[in-house]
Amino acid sequence: MQKALYRIFFGSLLYLGLIGCEAELQLQGVDSELKKSTKRFDQYQAMTTHGENIVLFGSHGVVLISEDNGNSWQRNIIDESANFISAAHCEDGTTVALSFDKRVWSSTDAVSWHASHVETTEDLQTIACAPDNSLWLTASFSTLLHSKDKGKTWMEQSLNEDSLLTHVQFFDSNTGVAAGEFGVFFTTEDGGASWTRGGSIGDEFYPIDAWFRDLENGWAVGLNGVVYHTNDGGQTWARQNTQSLSSPLYRLVGNDTHVFALGDQGTVVALEDNQWVAVETVKTPVHFNSGVIADDANLLVIAGGWGFIARIEIPSS
Repeated sequence: MQKALYRIFFGSLLYLGLIGCEAELQLQGVDSELKKSTKRFDQYQAMTTHGENIVLFGSHGVVLISEDNGNSWQRNIIDESANFISAAHCEDGTTVALSFDKRVWSSTDAVSWHASHVETTEDLQTIACAPDNSLWLTASFSTLLHSKDKGKTWMEQSLNEDSLLTHVQFFDSNTGVAAGEFGVFFTTEDGGASWTRGGSIGDEFYPIDAWFRDLENGWAVGLNGVVYHTNDGGQTWARQNTQSLSSPLYRLVGNDTHVFALGDQGTVVALEDNQWVAVETVKTPVHFNSGVIADDANLLVIAGGWGFIARIEIPSS
C-alpha cells in the first residue's frame, strides 16, 4: 500500500512557542497577541460549516468564523460564561451549538446568536440536526431530547440504559442511530419515537464519537486509539487496525471518500485500505477534537487545545 502524502499548514503560533528557546521578555508583543483572532489560551471544542464558511467554537464564549477555508478567522465572544461542547449545521441554514451549562444556541448568520436553556436534570453531551431540521441532544441515562422549534421546547425520552449517550445522527426524517457508554447502540425507523437496541460496539468500550457515512457503514472511536467499524448498520462491529496507536481519539470527520480520526498528542489518522495510518502533524502534546472537510473536499481543517488550528491538504485519490 502506498501511503498518501499529506501536507499540513499550521494556523497558530503555539507550535513555535512550544519549541522555541527561552527569550528575553518582550512586553510590546502582548498587544499584538491580544489583537489576534486566535489566542494561545483558547480551548476549541467544536467545528461545523455554515454555508461556505467554517465556524469554530471554544471555551469562554469564543466563536471564530472563517470565510477562506480556515486560512484566516474573525473572532467573536458571544457570552464569556458559555463553554461550547458541540455544534451542528441544519439544512435550513441554521447553525446550532450546545454549551456546557445546558444552553442551546442558534444563528442564521453565525454572528448573532439566540440562546435557550434546556430544562433537564441529565448531563447534556452533543447536539445534532436532522434532515428535517429538528434538533437532537444526547445525555446521561441514555437520554435523548429533541426539538422541532429550534430549542424553544423539548421532548425528553430515556432508552432505559444506565449509559451516557455520546452520539446521535439522522439520515432522513425517520431513520437514525445513537451510541453511548458501554458500547450501546440504537436505531430508529420512526423519527425517534421508538428506538431498537442494536449490536454492542463492545461491552467495555466508551465511544467518544461516532460517525456514519450511510445507513450501513459507520465508525466509533474511543480511548487507547480504538476504532470499531460496522458495515451492516450496527448489527455487528469489528475492531480495525490502528497500528498500535495508543492516544485517545476524540472526533471522526468524514465525507463520501475520506474518514479521519482526531485525538490526543497531535494525533490525526486517516482510513486507507481498511486500516488507519498516521498523518504527520505536530510533535507537541496538543489535542485535536474538532474538524471539517472543506474546500471541495480537498482540505481537512482541525482545531483543539491551546488555540491550535491546522489545515491538512488531502491528496487526490
